[in-house]
Amino acid sequence: MAGIRYMACAGLLLGALGCGDGLLGEQYRGEPRFSYAGQMATAGGEPLYTHPLRTGIFWLPYDPTALALEDSEATLIDGFERLGLAPGAALIEQSSIAVDVAFPGYFELNVFAEPPADAYVAENGVSYGVLLIYEDTNENGVFDEGELAGGGPSQMVYFAREAMAESAAENPLERTVSAGYGLIELPLRCGEPLPTYATEEGFDVLLGAACTGDAACGGQGVCLERDYEGILPGGYCVLPLEVLPEADEDLATANMTLVETEKDGVELKAWYRACGSSAECRDGYTCQNDVCLPDQLSSLMLDRDIRIEGTCAIEHEVEQRQPGGG
Repeated sequence: MAGIRYMACAGLLLGALGCGDGLLGEQYRGEPRFSYAGQMATAGGEPLYTHPLRTGIFWLPYDPTALALEDSEATLIDGFERLGLAPGAALIEQSSIAVDVAFPGYFELNVFAEPPADAYVAENGVSYGVLLIYEDTNENGVFDEGELAGGGPSQMVYFAREAMAESAAENPLERTVSAGYGLIELPLRCGEPLPTYATEEGFDVLLGAACTGDAACGGQGVCLERDYEGILPGGYCVLPLEVLPEADEDLATANMTLVETEKDGVELKAWYRACGSSAECRDGYTCQNDVCLPDQLSSLMLDRDIRIEGTCAIEHEVEQRQPGGG
């Protein structure tokens, strides 16, 4: 499977970033208000930058958890005009952060101040922002049009002025919220219930269900603990190709997608759980290229065509891991 390519630092950011350097030349500002770590990745190829790369939290001029369904396909970094916002609505950059990158491509992000005073605040006292990377071509230290170089494709930062219980009516984040900064892994379920798993019509297998052994997957299923991309948290029930050969794939149900995978180090083709949106996947999994696959490790993606995942699971699938078949 072709997927995200995680940086090993060598030569990928020539002239802009070396191993151990920061994306921002900020001096140490005391104890950070918020920190998180993950992997720096590239969508493929060898990106070359001739100007400094910078990153920042960009606060949204609206509450993304309150979007109407007809607007739910909007990305979080554009489309403001069709959201009915006031003319001139724009992202608010917060650059008081530092990002350090260390071999083999892990990063640590530290935030040292509250959001800017002009950042939008929702009715529940929360501000929402996205992480973006830009190539500072005019080296003025702030983001300008045409400089976008990447960002966090499936994360959103929030800042809550007050704590909120998970059950509070004004809390859309599906977790207990403490006052201050936090990180959301997108998409949220936005009230959509977790899917139930039943045996596939004509087959004795619980595709995509959690498992600790083959017995949990039905008489024809196999339990995978990992695939070529890494660990499958909680286990993952699949249907081996030998049970339903490609020649008979017209017998497959709508829930089935063929994937090249492995079990115990041996190559395996198997049917995974297909999906049309992340709402059809169990907790901890999202719809990626029409297949329910594990949430990705928090990452900053170097990709000039970056698209930020929609806020709700019902909105659209993410395009990250690429299953192979046929």
